[in-house]
Amino acid sequence: MAEYPKIVLTNIGLDMIAESQTGRSLIFTKLKIGDGVLGTGESISTLTALKSFKLDVPIQGFLNQGNGQIRLRYLVDNSGVPADQGFFAREVGIYAKLDESGTEKLYAYVNGGNRVDWIPDKNTPMDAQIFDVFVLIGNASNVTVVIDGSATYATKLDLEEHNEDENAHEVAISQHNTDLNAHADLLHLWQPSHAYAVGDIAFSPKLPSWAYLECTQAGTSGEDDTIFTNISNGGR
Repeated sequence: MAEYPKIVLTNIGLDMIAESQTGRSLIFTKLKIGDGVLGTGESISTLTALKSFKLDVPIQGFLNQGNGQIRLRYLVDNSGVPADQGFFAREVGIYAKLDESGTEKLYAYVNGGNRVDWIPDKNTPMDAQIFDVFVLIGNASNVTVVIDGSATYATKLDLEEHNEDENAHEVAISQHNTDLNAHADLLHLWQPSHAYAVGDIAFSPKLPSWAYLECTQAGTSGEDDTIFTNISNGGR
């Protein structure tokens, strides 16, 4: 199991944060992996590129933590590793750019030295691995990511987080309710502030599918179904 120390912002990354606070867009573009080794005493902050680039990894997901940092999710596999060119994934670089027209540069970097995993070439089966990288963005307010739709799909972890998010289905639920209201007459759904005649039948989502309401007093319904009798299994 690979062990990486805390990821470090480069001087370029710090400059990007400063520029983003003037209204410019900070756009994260990709992750790059290499097998380079840091020299003795070499400073990460001055790096401008990986020591020995091997693989591009597109961004799989993005979450603004709201505390001055973001989470970038990557799905790493070996489909892009040429035959007979497996490598140790020692170094990882996060790349970003300022504004759409900007040039992507090394924003942050980490090197795991000898405590890393071997990534085989594409001819050797390998399970895709999910990596979450937490990166500082300071007070940058306009932060976006470049996600390659052709290389992105929902992982089990993505689905679990989606289902645990209480706001995840808000749009779908709202649309569902809108559709129900639009077709309430066709579906004979009970509606408030609606004129009913004696004998009219209505269904209610509050009742089992085999139960229905029958109007016993002509009039306009209020906010409840008091002018109806609940009919189930032939009456009650």
